[in-house]
Amino acid sequence: MDAKRIKALRKTCLEVQTLRDARHASYLQECLDTIEELNAWKEDMEDSTRAAMSERCDASERHCTCVPLLRAEVKRLQAVTVPLDALREPEGATVTIICDNPEFGPPNSVVRVSDNWTGCSVQAFTGDSLAEALQSAVEAMEQVESKGDEPC
Repeated sequence: MDAKRIKALRKTCLEVQTLRDARHASYLQECLDTIEELNAWKEDMEDSTRAAMSERCDASERHCTCVPLLRAEVKRLQAVTVPLDALREPEGATVTIICDNPEFGPPNSVVRVSDNWTGCSVQAFTGDSLAEALQSAVEAMEQVESKGDEPC
């Protein structure tokens, strides 16, 4: 092999090595970026787990990170079902929940109730949410019942 050909071959080898180094560096950067994203995700999961596990519960209970979300949803649903059950408890009581209509301004929610405490007529109770409208009706019912009045 002549010197010219050897020189060309060395140049080609250096170009290939440079190309490999560039690809390797690019791949290495992708790996480092992925590791950084995974570490951020891991920290977030650890924080969520710490928050869930720091809740005070029976010592035998172990929770996943969804527990706070589930508890918030249960609380939201109870804010509707507890007053609704109280309003529906008397025999013959009717409760009508009107579809929310925020386009026309407050109040957003309306509940219509008919029972002995309403004088057997339909009365409307309002609130910014269904829970608030139902609670408004329950408070009115409790006020009438505390006076001992039964209009019907």
